[in-house]
Amino acid sequence: MKKDQTQNHSSSKLEEELKIELGRLYAELQSAKTEAMKYKIIVDKNGLLEDVAKISDEEAICVEQIQFLKEQSSVRPFTETDAKILDILHKNLRMARGQEVKNNNSRKTKKMSTSELFKIVDGNH
Repeated sequence: MKKDQTQNHSSSKLEEELKIELGRLYAELQSAKTEAMKYKIIVDKNGLLEDVAKISDEEAICVEQIQFLKEQSSVRPFTETDAKILDILHKNLRMARGQEVKNNNSRKTKKMSTSELFKIVDGNH
């Protein structure tokens, strides 16, 4: 008989502890909902989500893939291929955002005659 009383006592104690914990979690949830509502009002009042919705698919893909490369570089060496991909993604991201993209292929060169070029090849420059 004592064993049943002990089990009932510990069962009711556990039940009481669970009720207390459940009440605490419910109060925490209500507090979080109230706080979320305050932030939602601020966001709506100031129109803060309007700019977020304007992100193009191209921009989102570039940002996501750049983040992926960043994560990968923390677990393995950053390869030359990764660097090329990052460069392309960065250029595409700048274009998607309407920013200037510098073209490194437009190097300034001097016009030279054929005879001047042959002198350079021969080593007589």
